[in-house]
Amino acid sequence: MKSLDLTPEQKPTYDKLLSMVEVIEKRLRLEIDQTESEQLLHEINHRQQLNADSSKIMEYATIIYDSMQGLAAEQMLLNAEAMEAPAAIRTMLLKGKLAKWSALYERSVEACKTLDKSIEGLRSMLSYNKELISNKVFHEG
Repeated sequence: MKSLDLTPEQKPTYDKLLSMVEVIEKRLRLEIDQTESEQLLHEINHRQQLNADSSKIMEYATIIYDSMQGLAAEQMLLNAEAMEAPAAIRTMLLKGKLAKWSALYERSVEACKTLDKSIEGLRSMLSYNKELISNKVFHEG
């Protein structure tokens, strides 16, 4: 069976998906001063804007992965030797063919989940900072 390549029609979807995932991954690597509430608020707002694209990311990832699954199955049906192999071997063949696309799908899922968790974490830090300020003002006043 030959390798699974994107069609010219799929390439723009793949490029958009990869770009969107890379933007999220880059944003997640930023260092944030947890003691600066303004910086936390700015980062929460920015990440929420990125989070709005999560459904589009998953749509693109699903389109690509499912298309590749269909292409792999089609190739397998055309390969008599593969079709005669035991089911476990056919499954391994398909998994091997789909490894790149499965990994891209999982990367997309993980980027979206991590972004969502990071927003919640930043909100917790912002809340903690506000509590510290309130306690400080209360005890000083």
